[in-house]
This record gives sequence, structure tokens and C-alpha cells, in this order.
Amino acid sequence: MQAVVRMEATRTGEEPRYRYGELITCLKTTLKHKHASVRTMGISALGALMLVGQKNMEVVEDLVAWQLPNIIPVWQFFSGGVYEDGELITPDQRETRHNMLALLAGDQSAQVRTAFIHMLVAWMTR
Repeated sequence: MQAVVRMEATRTGEEPRYRYGELITCLKTTLKHKHASVRTMGISALGALMLVGQKNMEVVEDLVAWQLPNIIPVWQFFSGGVYEDGELITPDQRETRHNMLALLAGDQSAQVRTAFIHMLVAWMTR
């Protein structure tokens, strides 16, 4: 349990900070795995973690690759890269974001699609 909870210093003392968001972002690799059974297990773990944690909106935004509609990713226009925090970042070094939930909804395996629908039903009914 200590790996899931990290004590964080605040003005009122130390408070526990749960690391469910970090666990969920680690699950993204299982959601892209080539075997349907691994993707199904990833979906069930994702559903359980989303129901346990608090304030998981940042994680949901990461899963659906959401960004503000009026922000243009400038780095796409420059093939040589752009400077971020004093370092040159080329387009090859930048991670492409995908809407993981949309990929699961349109998965070719019926087992994965069924598990995804059951996960969504659990999210909406609890």
C-alpha cells in the first residue's frame, strides 16, 4: 500500500496523496497490447482504478488526448523542433497522443469491446 500512497508536505502538515493517476497512465501500454486478453485485463484494471481514485479528471483528459480547442501545437509546424524549458525538442522525440477510449470502442475484438462497454456502464452507474 505504501507504493500507492505518498505522503506530501502541506501547510497543515503531511497529507496522503494517492497515486492512482500514475497507475492509470502506466496502464496505457496494456490498452495498446496486441493480445485481446491483455487489453481486456487492462480495461478491467482501468475501470477499478478510476472508481477508487479521487480527482482523476487529468487522467481522463490524458486517456482521451484532450486539449483546449484554441491551442495550436506550434511544434507541428517546425521540422527542426522547438525549445521547451531550454532544450531543443524535435518532433521525433515528442510522444504522439491517441484517444485510448476511442481506440477501445472500435477495437476489432468483440471481447475487448464488451469489456469496454461494461467498464463504461460501471463508471456511469456508480
